[in-house]
Amino acid sequence: MANTSNKIDEDAVFSSKLKDILEDIPNCISTLEDLVELLEGIQIPGPYPDADQYHIFCQAYTIRLLRKYVVGNDSREILFASYRLLAGYENFTSIKECHEYYAEKALGHNKQIKKWGNPNSSLQKLEKQIIEKLAERLTNVAKTKSNKKPKLNLAGEVTRELSERFPNGLPKKLPLPAPSYLAPETIPKRLQPLDMPPVEELFPTAKEIELIPGEIFQLKVAVLPREAVDAPLSFVSLDPKIVTVSADGMLKAEKRQEKLLHNLKNSNLLRTLFNQGGQSSVDFQTTEIIIQAESGVTATKPVAVDYSRGSCEPPVTDINEYVLDFLVTQKVRLVGDNTWHNYVDAKVGDKIEIQTQYKNTDFRNNTHENVAMKAVLPKNLKYVSGSTLLFTTQTPNGLKKEDGIAGNGIYIGTYGKDSNAYVRFTAEVVDENLVCGTTGLVNWVQASVDGVTLQDYVTILVTKE
Repeated sequence: MANTSNKIDEDAVFSSKLKDILEDIPNCISTLEDLVELLEGIQIPGPYPDADQYHIFCQAYTIRLLRKYVVGNDSREILFASYRLLAGYENFTSIKECHEYYAEKALGHNKQIKKWGNPNSSLQKLEKQIIEKLAERLTNVAKTKSNKKPKLNLAGEVTRELSERFPNGLPKKLPLPAPSYLAPETIPKRLQPLDMPPVEELFPTAKEIELIPGEIFQLKVAVLPREAVDAPLSFVSLDPKIVTVSADGMLKAEKRQEKLLHNLKNSNLLRTLFNQGGQSSVDFQTTEIIIQAESGVTATKPVAVDYSRGSCEPPVTDINEYVLDFLVTQKVRLVGDNTWHNYVDAKVGDKIEIQTQYKNTDFRNNTHENVAMKAVLPKNLKYVSGSTLLFTTQTPNGLKKEDGIAGNGIYIGTYGKDSNAYVRFTAEVVDENLVCGTTGLVNWVQASVDGVTLQDYVTILVTKE
C-alpha cells in the first residue's frame, strides 16, 4: 500500500513540475533545456556538447514533442507561437506582443481564436488548458518509477531526425514550422507547414525482417500522400520479450530467456519435434510490430528472430537509448537527368539511377569495418547488370562493383569518422504486373554496420495507360 502511495505522490510531483516548466517557457525560452532534462532524466551528452547546438536540439525536441502529444493542429500552433517555435515569432521579446500578433494573424484560420478585447489574457487561458492536457498525457506516457527519474525516450528519435536532416552538422538557426495562416505558395522551401495532410496509406519495409538476438534494425515506413512524409507514427511490439521497438521504429531482437528455453526443451511436444528433426519454436520466434498514424491508419509488420544463428552484442540495452552512429540516405533520378530527387515520375522502359550515401557519424569516433549494403527492389523494377559503382575519396570516378547489390548485398569497405561513400546502380522500369493508372514503386536500400541495419527509400511513380 505504501509503495502505491509513493508512486502516486511521485507522479503528482512530476506532473506539477512539468506544468510549471511548460507554462514558464513563453516567459523564458531557455526553459526548453529544463523540459528536456525533466522528460529525459538527464541532459543529452555526446553529439551536442556546444551550448548553442544543444539549444537547437532542445528546440527540435520540443517541436517533435508538441507534434506528437498535443491533439489538434489549432492547439499545437497556439503553443508553437507562444514558445517562439513558429516561423516569424522567434524574435519577439515579450509574450504579450507575441499573443497580440498571433491573435490578429490567426483569426479566421485557427478555430480557437476569437476577436478578443484582450488577446494576451485570452490566449494565456487557452494555453493553460492545452498545457494541462499535455502534462496529463506526458505523465501517463513517461514511465515514472520510484527509483528512477522519468524518461519519455524521445531524445534518440530527435537525434536521428536531426542527423538525417542535417548530415553536415546542425545549422546556426533551426528552420521553424510555418504558420497555417500563410498561403502555401508563400512558404519558403526551407520551412515546413505546421499542419500536414492526414496519412492515408502506410508501406513498411517490403522485405521480410529476420534478425538474430542483439541485432538492431531500423523499421522505416513509406507514407501516402507524399506531403505527409514527416507525419509522426507510433510503433508497438506485440511481444517485447522477442523484439522491442523504440518510439521511432528502431527494432532490437531480444535474447531468449534461459528459464523459458529450458521449460520448452523439456516439453513432450518439443522432444517429439527434436526427435523428428523438425524446427521448433525454440529456434525461431515471430512477433508483430503495429504501426499507426494519427489519422488512425495502421499497418502490421511481422519480425522473426532466429536463435539458431548465434547472436551479436548490441551497443545499448534499451533500444530507446540508441544514438544513430551512421546515416543512410537514398536519391533517384532518370538516366540523363543531372539532379537527384526523393521520387521520380517514370514509364515502362525508362531507366533510372539510384544512389545511396553511407556516412560514419559516430560521435565516439569509432571506425566502421566491413560496411555492407543491399537494395530491395520492388516488382516492376529490374536491376541492370554491371551497373553498380562505388564512389569514395579514393575512387571519385566510380569503382565498378560486383552484381550483388540487388541480391545478398555487397561490402563497400571500412570508414572512419565523418567518412562517406556513395553506391550507385541503374534499374529499368518493366511491366510484370502493372495496372492501368499510376503505381508507386518503393525501392529500399539497407546498410549494415556491426549488427545495426539502417535503411532509406525512394519512390518511382509509374504511369500505365
